[in-house]
Amino acid sequence: MDKKTLTKGARTRTALINAALQCFAESGYHGASMRLIAERAGLKAVGGIYNHFYGKEEIFTEVVRTHHPVNQLAPALADSDGVTLEALFRDAARRMAAQLGADNGMALVKLMFIELVEFDGKHIAQLFESLFPHVMRFMQRISLQQDELRKAPPPVIMRAFIGSIYAFFLTELLLAGTPMTTTSDLDDLMDVFLHGALKAET
Repeated sequence: MDKKTLTKGARTRTALINAALQCFAESGYHGASMRLIAERAGLKAVGGIYNHFYGKEEIFTEVVRTHHPVNQLAPALADSDGVTLEALFRDAARRMAAQLGADNGMALVKLMFIELVEFDGKHIAQLFESLFPHVMRFMQRISLQQDELRKAPPPVIMRAFIGSIYAFFLTELLLAGTPMTTTSDLDDLMDVFLHGALKAET
């Protein structure tokens, strides 16, 4: 194939992946037909999909690899910066929130749940292999400032931190416009994460 044909093929494959994300978000994995995905991607016939993918599960796998929030969060962690550990966590939180708060945020939430409910999270394990070095870089930076932390294993701290950001993002979407979201922001969340919900002992 010449370069022009390859470029067109790559564009079509990308269009299919992006179209599939929206179809899965709207209709679920089983409700999104191959015909609908083809139409959304601008293909004239369903058969055109099979020039790029063997079937719907392979498309879903590529959607997860391309669009799952974990793909953006791990590099955001690795790129975070801060002189102190608190500054490092706050910068990481801002970077992660910026990635999660993209225009297609609700579609990404639905993708996460489809992956968990319909595939038992099997694609996440595959993703983690390639993203683990990013996470390790952040954990190593935490370990270098261990004296600023309570005595807890770094993996536990990481799970608490990432879980807090995910929970904040999900509740921002699900409770949008309610007092639960209009009176709080990410800095408030980080204050609770870093310093606890209880008043400091005097």
